[in-house]
Amino acid sequence: MEGHPRRSFRRRSHNQFLSIFVGFGIFGLLWFLFAIFYPPFALGKFKDYFFLGFFIIAMLSMMPEDTIESQLGVTFFALFYSFFLFARKEEDKI
Repeated sequence: MEGHPRRSFRRRSHNQFLSIFVGFGIFGLLWFLFAIFYPPFALGKFKDYFFLGFFIIAMLSMMPEDTIESQLGVTFFALFYSFFLFARKEEDKI
């Protein structure tokens, strides 16, 4: 039964923040949170409806699942985070 697909997921936390904390410690978790929260704060993107909607969905998805531990999750987060953070100009906002 060693090749059973579910056996490989038994000892993994299903919380992204807990995974970062266990892997990198408290300073790694603080750096991770700083790296996610500071750019939109500095650019004032938390006032943008589209960015805020994506950001809330992404943060909530990191609670029950380690979202950015898979290639699909990293691609999803990096693509939409950078798109909503940098692609829209101030005059494009509604």
